[in-house]
Amino acid sequence: MMNILKLLVLFGIISCKNSIHEYNTQIDNCYYKKVTPKGYEVTILDEKCLVGSRFPILYATTINGDTINESYFKKVTVINLWFENCAPCVAEIPGLNELEKKYTDVNFLALSTDDESSMLDFLNRVEFNFDHMSDGSQIIEKYFAQTGYPTTYLLNDKRIIIDLFSGGRTDSLASSEIFNRISSKLDSIGYK
Repeated sequence: MMNILKLLVLFGIISCKNSIHEYNTQIDNCYYKKVTPKGYEVTILDEKCLVGSRFPILYATTINGDTINESYFKKVTVINLWFENCAPCVAEIPGLNELEKKYTDVNFLALSTDDESSMLDFLNRVEFNFDHMSDGSQIIEKYFAQTGYPTTYLLNDKRIIIDLFSGGRTDSLASSEIFNRISSKLDSIGYK
């Protein structure tokens, strides 16, 4: 029986990699309901619940025509979900750019809900040195658990989520806060 199972895995009939379905089930298990002091029921994502989960393989193309596939994720990857009119998203961009300069062996992917034309216009005005994907609403809905913007995922080279957080600041500390949080995680896994 074990040899048959090994052959099924070898020929791809059964996959050992987690599927998008398994991942989405994990996401569903990370939400819980809470009643606010005013009596409103809200749904909350326990972001730490997904830490340790394997992120599914994302197949897509950047605005520069580069392919995002399984090979892309063989390096540590920072994924930032953002949009142009999100003040905390824009406030943290300088810190994200500093990370990209410091950690040259890490992938940096920004996924925006903005259409390509709007995003390109924004990127002509504001330096943001990540690989970029536009029109990301459907991809975000399918692949990402998030409760707001910006949301940042940090994946190791095996696609394991090692950090995930949403929200941000709009003040002058936004840039250093994002830099310090991601930098400390990258340093803890051996990147300097």
